[in-house]
Amino acid sequence: MRRKNLLLLFMFSMAGFLNAQEIHLFPFAGYSFADKFKIDGGTGLIREGITYGGALSWVASDHWAIEISYLRMKSTMEATGYYEGDDFGFADEIHINYILLGGSRLFRLTERTNLLCGVNVGVGIFHSIADRYSKMARFATGVDAGINHFFTENLGVRVQANLNFPVTEVGDAFGWNGGHNGSSAGVSGVVPFVQPGFTAGLVLKIK
Repeated sequence: MRRKNLLLLFMFSMAGFLNAQEIHLFPFAGYSFADKFKIDGGTGLIREGITYGGALSWVASDHWAIEISYLRMKSTMEATGYYEGDDFGFADEIHINYILLGGSRLFRLTERTNLLCGVNVGVGIFHSIADRYSKMARFATGVDAGINHFFTENLGVRVQANLNFPVTEVGDAFGWNGGHNGSSAGVSGVVPFVQPGFTAGLVLKIK
């Protein structure tokens, strides 16, 4: 089912590419904030951190654009609580990757400036740097809003706020292991945690 959804997203992006009036390349860097959440028997925390990545936008009209984006972040997942008769607490460094495709609504303010807001869907990939658990890929979604301003015909700047989060199925969960004492923890729920943040970077018009 997930492969079918990804195939549909790919076909949707290719249709946007063929009909694009403009194509924008947006390399960016930014910051994601921490989020605390409930886990089995305790509390979990994803630490804040620097994010970086890029996006490719197909501007179909003055009001709509299709965008595919990649965001990467190094963070720390922490857990504290009570499990099988013992208190536990551990931390694990992780890499977080989001690959998202979505649509953006554009609101033109001037000839060179426009506001934008969008909804994105795709996949979130979570990987333990110390290999304490298998790489986890989950359906993910997000929203963003920001502003584009072009200094010249082909070069501009973009600043935006974003909120990304994985979405699990009923009964699905994230789980990881502390490694040293055998402690483990899991978090379940339709939206187990969220990652708010902001990004900024140059925008290059390549078509």
